[in-house]
Amino acid sequence: MIIQKLSQTKPLWVLFVIVTLCTPLLVVDKVYAQEQNGITSPAAGDVVSGYVIIRGVANDPQFKKWQIDLLIDGDEEKATYIKKSGGRKRNPANLAGFNSARYPDGNHTLRLRVVRSDFNYTEYFTPIIIDNSKQDRPKSGSGIVRPKEGATVTRIVRVTGIATRDGFRRWQLDLLPFGNAEDATFITWGKRPKLFVSKLVDLDTRAYPDGTHQLRLRIVYDDNQNEDHLITITIDNSQPPTDGNNGIVDPKEGETISGTYKVRGIADHPEFQKWQLDLLLNGNEDEATFLAWNAFPAPKRKLLKKLDTTLFPNGAHTLRLRVVRDGANYDEYFTKIIINNGGSN
Repeated sequence: MIIQKLSQTKPLWVLFVIVTLCTPLLVVDKVYAQEQNGITSPAAGDVVSGYVIIRGVANDPQFKKWQIDLLIDGDEEKATYIKKSGGRKRNPANLAGFNSARYPDGNHTLRLRVVRSDFNYTEYFTPIIIDNSKQDRPKSGSGIVRPKEGATVTRIVRVTGIATRDGFRRWQLDLLPFGNAEDATFITWGKRPKLFVSKLVDLDTRAYPDGTHQLRLRIVYDDNQNEDHLITITIDNSQPPTDGNNGIVDPKEGETISGTYKVRGIADHPEFQKWQLDLLLNGNEDEATFLAWNAFPAPKRKLLKKLDTTLFPNGAHTLRLRVVRDGANYDEYFTKIIINNGGSN
């Protein structure tokens, strides 16, 4: 069903006055049925939690820009901006991501607005259900959520948590070596509260000795009083990683792929810094297209990228996995593939 916000029929001289005074006259199409444009993921009625990736199509012969908002309770008066862009999306692609834990659980609506060059626009609506009731949260309100109490960690670990209270001034994260507060080592801090479960730091545990330590999240109040939240972790980097198995696992050498394909691989090294995945069009390194990267190693078979092959021409191409070591040196691993989505491209 398409609802158009248009004035009812009036005499021509009245229309001339209205157009003269109100130029430009905006025509807003509200499209509730899925057309070529619109949000493809999440689907209508999906229950979402945590970090949500929004995919869709935003295109028009007179395209100017697109914008995504979250309508709290489905109410356009409670529209919350998520993202806008001047880049058209002709095929289903990642448009935006948002942390659903920042919003109340319940029935809400995602709105995609595709604006044309005359500033008229079409809107596409996708109802979703946010349910973060089962998400990890510290029982006391503030505190460290990940890693868990008593966890054994290695290499780089993401520390997440909540840091807020009345009279909040700042938060600070420290490592207490072997649980000794007198030897506390500062890690990071922030002056803005963390109202929902959020990243505090990507902690490189290799900077600290193996053993059982404590992470301390300190909340400082306006009166310089503070409260501490502690968890115990064990750092164990005693087993050095190997690079003997590095490379792309899926797809296989020479495999024909189409649609959305999950590229998996292994990327690790004793001096690991990061990995990067590229697509070399026609196998030409001068036509390398960046796909993904991460500062976290992938010591075991891991999803590196959900590759939308429809964004690239049919033909023989090459996936390149680059594993960067300390000193900016790197190793490269190549896998030849064939993209075939039919058609004439």
